[in-house]
Amino acid sequence: MLAVNLRGVAKINRRFERMPNQLKQKLSKTIRQTAIIHIETVAKNKLTSDKHVDTGRLRASIHTEYKGTERILLGKITDELGCIVGTNVEYARYVERIDSYLAYAFKKARPILLRKVREVLKEVI
Repeated sequence: MLAVNLRGVAKINRRFERMPNQLKQKLSKTIRQTAIIHIETVAKNKLTSDKHVDTGRLRASIHTEYKGTERILLGKITDELGCIVGTNVEYARYVERIDSYLAYAFKKARPILLRKVREVLKEVI
């Protein structure tokens, strides 16, 4: 009879069991940071630079909502790692149609987000 004794199998199994949660946590943090730093900030700065700020109400209302939120503002939550950047100001959609400040911010943040997600995947996997 041939027997093979593998040492450390239990440790490897524990690492694999933790990996999905670890990956999920790191991706969630990366997505949130990108949303706040790169999407919220760029959208607010674009409103200011394009002179769409009168009282500051719209700019101040731009915020990020994370997984589990029930309100959908100017977008949709696509999965449990996702978040949305939006506003609850009623005239926001009209300003967005005139000068797509949120779409512009997302477009600028997309390559940054993709790069950061790749970095997390390389680190965890």
